Amino acid sequence: MQNSLYIPNSVLQGQNITNLSRPTTYYFYSTKIEVLQNYQLDDAKQVMEAVILAHPDTLGDIDKKLELMDCYYNAVVDKNLAKQQELGKLRLLAESEVNLKLEEIEQALEALAVTLQFAEKGGLTQDEIENVQQEYRDVLSLIGLEVITTTKNNRSIFEFQETRLDDTLIKLVRKWYRAWIRDPNLLDEDESVIPDEWELKINMLKRRVQRLFQRISNPQREETRLDDYIMELKQLAPINRI
Repeated sequence: MQNSLYIPNSVLQGQNITNLSRPTTYYFYSTKIEVLQNYQLDDAKQVMEAVILAHPDTLGDIDKKLELMDCYYNAVVDKNLAKQQELGKLRLLAESEVNLKLEEIEQALEALAVTLQFAEKGGLTQDEIENVQQEYRDVLSLIGLEVITTTKNNRSIFEFQETRLDDTLIKLVRKWYRAWIRDPNLLDEDESVIPDEWELKINMLKRRVQRLFQRISNPQREETRLDDYIMELKQLAPINRI
């Protein structure tokens, strides 16, 4: 028996959606587990939940997953499974680094919004604009971008380029998806699909933060909205939390 489920766009728009069909298409697997009659079912359930959480491809708290992986997969005999667990651990560690960097960026954006809320009262002076610019440059540095300023016809021209630092959001995201595509269970096309997908997200992030820098540099009577723009960027959790 099949039932169709209809979700209004107004409801769907406000939800966080996890796409469980990537990196591979849907597949289902069932197994039978026998429990001794005198064994406590709650204890058996906890063990099964721990084993499932220990697998790198299941959703859950990363620190807990890493802890359980060391408990359940250190003595794996199957070389292919051992390889998968090794690569999965590297991916989870890279994912943890990305999430920590996202938290750092979100905190910096919150601090910048507070700065703007105080500065924008009565309109921003040129000195205040320059101070906000510098604080936002620090946020851009965390993301992995630097601003190159040149002058042409008495006008300032801003160009953005990636920094060479290794601990920026952009570099950490690339480190994460490059660890991901080494998973032996991925489809062949995923080796190109996954990098393309995440480079597209990186480019979208670049364009968004660049537009915000232009607004900060030349508010044009939008001073009172700059803090809103900052918080909108924070709500997106740059590139979105993995």
